[in-house]
Amino acid sequence: MTRQTLGHRLFRWGSLPAGVANRMRGEGLSFAQEGIPATLTLRGYRAPGRAIGWKRQLGSAAVAVSRERIVVSIYRRPIVELPLDDPRLLKISWRSTHRGLEIAFRAQDLDPERAGRVNLLLRTERSQEVLDWLAALRVPLSKQGG
Repeated sequence: MTRQTLGHRLFRWGSLPAGVANRMRGEGLSFAQEGIPATLTLRGYRAPGRAIGWKRQLGSAAVAVSRERIVVSIYRRPIVELPLDDPRLLKISWRSTHRGLEIAFRAQDLDPERAGRVNLLLRTERSQEVLDWLAALRVPLSKQGG
């Protein structure tokens, strides 16, 4: 079983944002895991008021799937929050490996105001379960990435 981070146990870091969690429960929450040890890596990242050449941040993350959307957040900040029928999901690479769930995408593919590579590793033994839920909900996913 994946251990929750100390930050999650003490401060609830790595929980789903409250509004998102409530909305997803109303949509028929299928899968949720919080307090997942995570590594976020940004390369050549640009956003309004920010420019990052390279940055790696350890944190506490959450992932949830409902009948209508998927949310992946780190420190209660959504990294991916998309409806399951959104074509942008095809631009995200989703891989279950021995290390956990690897998620990679170009920031500009999800938000035109941002640019650069985003890689997120969720260290969970339940990574394949996330992909299985998405497959059961008939969500088309890219295994190669964008």
